[in-house]
Amino acid sequence: MKRLDYWIISNAKNFPGKASLEDEIPFVIWQRQWEVCDIIGDRQGSEKLAQSINLLAEKNQSYGSLASYYLSALAVYRANYKEALKFSRKGLEQAVGSGDREGTARMYGQMGEASYHLSDYVGATEYRMKALEIFNELGHDIKAADVNSDLGLTYWRIGSYAQALEYSRQAQEIYEKENNVRQLIAVKTNIASIYIRMDRIDEAFDLYQQVFGLAQTIGDKQKQSSLLNNIGVILLRRNEYQNALAYLQRGVSIDRTIGNITGEGSKLNNMAVLEGTLGNHDKALGYLEKALLIDISTGNLNGQASKLNNMADLWAMKQDYKKALEYSLKTMELSRQINAKDYLCHSLVKNSELCALLGRYPEAIEYGREGITLAREIGSHSAIILGLSYMANVYLKLGDTKIALEYSDESLALLKKQSVFEVALEKYYFQRYEILKAVDRKEQALECLNRAYRELNKKADEISDPAMREKFYSNNAEYIVILNEWKAIDKGKQEG
Repeated sequence: MKRLDYWIISNAKNFPGKASLEDEIPFVIWQRQWEVCDIIGDRQGSEKLAQSINLLAEKNQSYGSLASYYLSALAVYRANYKEALKFSRKGLEQAVGSGDREGTARMYGQMGEASYHLSDYVGATEYRMKALEIFNELGHDIKAADVNSDLGLTYWRIGSYAQALEYSRQAQEIYEKENNVRQLIAVKTNIASIYIRMDRIDEAFDLYQQVFGLAQTIGDKQKQSSLLNNIGVILLRRNEYQNALAYLQRGVSIDRTIGNITGEGSKLNNMAVLEGTLGNHDKALGYLEKALLIDISTGNLNGQASKLNNMADLWAMKQDYKKALEYSLKTMELSRQINAKDYLCHSLVKNSELCALLGRYPEAIEYGREGITLAREIGSHSAIILGLSYMANVYLKLGDTKIALEYSDESLALLKKQSVFEVALEKYYFQRYEILKAVDRKEQALECLNRAYRELNKKADEISDPAMREKFYSNNAEYIVILNEWKAIDKGKQEG
């Protein structure tokens, strides 16, 4: 017997249902073909396979739960998460009804996947825990590792970073032991994303680059798309705008090839952030509107929170603080609904800033305190520093320079100890300059103004196109204020 024939029949005999080899052999082949289609992003191939398995299930009920699983997975590919949850629930009933423990765990895992994409993190955790318990009971290490990896993502989403790392590293250990390269790519990507939220940016960047090379080696288009997005985000935060745009555009090209609309929405979101930073506010809003429509169509509430948050930032850049607050409040409400603590604490501190700009100081203080408390709870150093900085600004506007300086000193002490990802340093140091100037600490104030000016120029230096660089400076009101203040001080020095 040929080795391929032996492999097919051996795998077919392991099928838990009561089916003939006539049915089992094509099913085993379809399973492997599905894996190949998944890796290369062949969604049409995946759809044909899911339909074939469903036809087999109509003839033989032993395949019912598996057919529901593949239909659910196909719905996830299409970003139709409500349909995915419906199929996975049906598959669970079929697996439980037939006494198939492995199938039951598989369907709990799939219910967790659908719930995760619907931003139901409580439900996703509950279903994944049930799947993990059964896979551990059955001794299925790789499948248990898959669930551990998924749990890591769920805890990451709700801001429980220590738990997220714990589950992810348990999965990594098993994948390395079993030399499972594809899943190792997935879990290392997750770990890098957790690092970002913990402000461990250099570690995240190195890990993303490492796994991108692995994804290229095995030809996994979906993973390449995700990693291009993540690398692009870090390059954006490092002010390497043209490199960032190149990575994001490469990712969008892959997404459109494989029909990954959720991935496309994520990259449009980040392209909007990039364009907003360069002063192209209307272009950025256009990207965000397209991205938001994608998330609304798929029911992705977490994605909607992200886009609404960035819309708030853009309206603030356009100095329409009332509209910015409207979008930030929507982000806050949605974040509470889906228990996304990271988005929630950032929207709370943003509300503090916007309320101060609108002269609504009691609300600004209330939002700031709540945001800082939550940021400390989840360990988001960026949000803590931003919250302290905004509170300092509120008290400065109220004329209480003593409390303003206390908040500013606390934020600076944390900034010196902790590398952060989401703090605009030019804005931070300019605000501290204003506080120090108000308390007549002129020398230290000038040091902060110089630092703000250097940080601003560092961003501009990454833009090679002169016209684009000029637009970067001239289309942002805060940048204009920093430049004008620095020029006035510098001119005074020269004249003196």
